[in-house]
Amino acid sequence: MSAAARAALAALGRDLGGVAAPRKRALTDPNAPAVRWEELALVPDWLRQDEARRDTLARRVAALALADELARSIDGAWLGTLAEVAGSAAIDHAIAHADTGLPQCAWVEASALAPLGHAILRRALPLGLRSILPAAPDVPLALTASEARQLVAAA
Repeated sequence: MSAAARAALAALGRDLGGVAAPRKRALTDPNAPAVRWEELALVPDWLRQDEARRDTLARRVAALALADELARSIDGAWLGTLAEVAGSAAIDHAIAHADTGLPQCAWVEASALAPLGHAILRRALPLGLRSILPAAPDVPLALTASEARQLVAAA
């Protein structure tokens, strides 16, 4: 095992030591998908953040996934509602990234913004690490893992 993998394991262990039981159980439950050693070295920083920060990131990622739609929209009510949910800075950031070739999703209601973002975050993880996140509502998502990682990186 490489030094980077050992360091990632140690950091992950420290981070999971004080978190809620579902995340810890995901790594120790024999029925959960197996987490491979190589995957632990790939744990992104955002996965170690608290739930509130992950929620903010999820809304930002979802806004980016709607960037082209946001930039084309003249529906002030929809844009205003999204800004209330995600924050106007997240919407402005997404609009600034319209037509940049980032993967896109179909139009969603403001109430579906966070679930969409959490689905994208989950898709961005290696398969074995997806069980660390709390279960998310089933959101149909036509993004590959690579495309989801592009959105997360741009957020």
